[in-house]
Amino acid sequence: MAYDRVENWHVAQPDGVSEEALMAHAALYLAWLASHGMVARGDDNDAIDADLAARRITPLDWYWDRFANSFHPEDLTPAGQRFTQAYYVIGYDAEIGEADDLGPYFDDYSDAFPTGEMFDVAGDWADFDLLAPRIAARHAGFLQGDLS
Repeated sequence: MAYDRVENWHVAQPDGVSEEALMAHAALYLAWLASHGMVARGDDNDAIDADLAARRITPLDWYWDRFANSFHPEDLTPAGQRFTQAYYVIGYDAEIGEADDLGPYFDDYSDAFPTGEMFDVAGDWADFDLLAPRIAARHAGFLQGDLS
């Protein structure tokens, strides 16, 4: 089961918002995890992961090419799974593949951008650079046993 999938956001999708815009939040989050070695490697993904690391493609393009429309626990390293289950989703039950609620990531995400609107984010490097310090601060707190 998935931590996140695009069809989960269709209910909240305002008119005129693209499928890509629905998943910019996941793309930016996973790009940060990838830049910190928390996305599971796969032989088929080396080239596209290298393109992301070199910023030859945007986080959103990387997300769509590598993950299509969803991401799952097996897409992450164990460290990535632990952080995701504390920050991105809360109360994730691996057996049924569902979370109790969205994690504090979504507040950080909305607060990082001028409009505060989730679907107004392009998922490009400028957006990544705005959001990355917030994720890094939360990750540092997580490593210290405090995710606040």
